[in-house]
Amino acid sequence: MTRAEWADADLAILSAGGVTIGLYPTASLKETTHIIRHSGLRCCFAEDDAILETLLSIRETLGQPETLVVFATRRTSLPPGVLTWEDFKAEGRILDERAPERFGAICRAVRPEDLATIAYTSGTTGPPKGAMITHANLYHTALNATRMHHYEESDFGLAFLPLTHMLQRMTVYAAMHLGIVGAYAESIDRLVDNFRELKPTVQVSVPQIFERIYNRIQQTLAGGSPLKGRIFRRTYLTALVTLHDDEVRALAERENLSSPPPASPTVVSYAPRIRTPRSPTGIPSRSSHCP
Repeated sequence: MTRAEWADADLAILSAGGVTIGLYPTASLKETTHIIRHSGLRCCFAEDDAILETLLSIRETLGQPETLVVFATRRTSLPPGVLTWEDFKAEGRILDERAPERFGAICRAVRPEDLATIAYTSGTTGPPKGAMITHANLYHTALNATRMHHYEESDFGLAFLPLTHMLQRMTVYAAMHLGIVGAYAESIDRLVDNFRELKPTVQVSVPQIFERIYNRIQQTLAGGSPLKGRIFRRTYLTALVTLHDDEVRALAERENLSSPPPASPTVVSYAPRIRTPRSPTGIPSRSSHCP
């Protein structure tokens, strides 16, 4: 699932010293059951009633997760141990009013070497196996991602990969670090329409999605004028500013363009405007994460 509530829940879990585990809604019942049992999952967030039903059936067998929170439901009543997203947040507000200092204390106790998330493999070569990733791992990966290009706070991105996918999660962390505004796509099927409507200036994805968009454009151009095709290919080459000169020239030859545009270095040095207090090890001090 790709929605703001997923990211909100993820950040809350990490801030409270918990461990986030992503479950793909397309995973088989066997794989999902294995991950829940293997990880000792205690609380699970479900996108809708269909996923909630699956999790309830697993809980009947395993006795876990103990608590389920559903983002969107049509149910008029919920089983014991199941909360709506709004009720879950309301309980949090009540706890915060009773002990306003509690969350800050818990957050400051989280250390860089603490476990932050477990990323499970697809399970194609046996039961899914969990990769244990620390807060320091997440922080440095996100920070390095912000230095791969000269981003601006005025940039805008679109998230459409499942947030269970570590790539999409890292883009959310990096965007927050830079102060970049983003949106969540309606669906993969509506992706091109969302691109056209929102006009993102930066975009991260797996290669297959870009190939799908490129092929769709090529199919459209095939029925158009040669001039439009040449303009697109020229624009396409201009956009490839992160390739080496020889790679750009090779691509220009393949596209029958005689004078390719100059290429920029592979990595552009960039210092984020948002400064984070650092410890002597280079990892942010614990006080930098919370008020």
